[in-house]
Amino acid sequence: MDPERWEALVRRLEKVARRSPKSYRRRVALLAGLGFAYLGAVLALLVLATAFFVLNGLRGYPQGFLYVIPLNRKTRRLRKRLQRTVAPVYARATA
Repeated sequence: MDPERWEALVRRLEKVARRSPKSYRRRVALLAGLGFAYLGAVLALLVLATAFFVLNGLRGYPQGFLYVIPLNRKTRRLRKRLQRTVAPVYARATA
């Protein structure tokens, strides 16, 4: 954004803020709330994914990360290869 457009935007928003301060404050608060809601959703998703993988590991399913790999023709072979590789290594480590 070039400086002229930025100045025009600031002037327009200053007019809106002078005309209706309560409405402007409400808009800013809603925008801030939307940003915090987005950050909260991302954090919750990360916590849930971490819990999923940790619980699968504790229950003895070391291939928990394989659920993330989408199933299509190309990745199905990769997923099967990883299952054959990871399971024996995990079995030897826990025996």
